[in-house]
Amino acid sequence: MQQKGPVNCQHFSKDSEDSWKCVQITDIKAPIGIIRVPPGTTFRKGRTLSGVDVVSLLEECCSQ
Repeated sequence: MQQKGPVNCQHFSKDSEDSWKCVQITDIKAPIGIIRVPPGTTFRKGRTLSGVDVVSLLEECCSQ
């Protein structure tokens, strides 16, 4: 299945502390280019990855 947005939401899970964990290797499409994320990587509010606020991106794209 091809990723249509900047993230594949099926490759992340959200925990009770509002952190997001990558559960399957995935790519994030960012303004700086593609960021490859390995499984087990956890993203917390206030932290960035290569200048990208991944939690905000996931909240915007994946929260229902």
